[in-house]
Amino acid sequence: MDLYPYLHQLWCMLVVFIIAPCIKGQFNQDQCDWMIRDDTEEKGIRNVFGTCSEGEVTWLSPYGALRLVLQYGGDAQTDFRGCITTRIEFTTIKISQEGKYNLNKLAILNITHPETERELCFDSVGGKIVLYIEADTDDHESITLGKAFINYDLERRFNHLSYDELIDCRPCSDEEILKAYCTSDFVVVGSMDKLFHDVNTNESELSLSVAKIIRQKSQRFKRTTNEKGRYHGSVIAPLKCNIRKGEGNFIFMGKLRLGRAILHCAPRLSQWEELKKIAIKNEDYICDLEN
Repeated sequence: MDLYPYLHQLWCMLVVFIIAPCIKGQFNQDQCDWMIRDDTEEKGIRNVFGTCSEGEVTWLSPYGALRLVLQYGGDAQTDFRGCITTRIEFTTIKISQEGKYNLNKLAILNITHPETERELCFDSVGGKIVLYIEADTDDHESITLGKAFINYDLERRFNHLSYDELIDCRPCSDEEILKAYCTSDFVVVGSMDKLFHDVNTNESELSLSVAKIIRQKSQRFKRTTNEKGRYHGSVIAPLKCNIRKGEGNFIFMGKLRLGRAILHCAPRLSQWEELKKIAIKNEDYICDLEN
């Protein structure tokens, strides 16, 4: 008599009985923002799925753990790069990335360090990024008053190779500049004011004096009372790019990521005007370039 089918069925039943008490809930709707409240005394793991290009997970009364699965558009075949920022109130959490065989510890947030000092970014593996966020407290007051906020941003990659860390540093091609002008979250004309390099966050912050705003999705560049007719704001670039403060006027383009302006292209204004003239002459553009 072949016992394999019966043994296999018994094994499956054992797996269900072992795992079921551990998983408190699973959320797999196509939703960008989640609000989760732990109002039970039973520790467990909640599965949360983030499939939008950006979103926020709000965890109230944190207890147990969240298993946050990031998947661009819910498509397991899509390669992407994901970034998160996290902050907490009245609690302590540990953040790890789930690997094939273990957890890679990334950060611990507590009252002394209530938010991540910088973005934590990862490449997808098998079309997903899995983060394990554990509440490290048994104190009743911390559980009752505690809050954790996890913001995520996912950017699709159009090749199947590993993310090239230097791709953010190379100058944009003419084609990329034209596309960035039409698709960026912010496009502004101005000059470089101040430059700060931060070795702790591995970022450079470039303060801009802006003469003209062509587009901005949120009010990142605002007027000041000191200089009439001009706007001020800052953009972020990787420290490894070793950007330098240049003189003259530029056109700055980029995207908003986790509430910050990330620089993508910054050609000189004279270069942009020449490129725009050629594109209009050849009718090679995807949006109105006359702004």
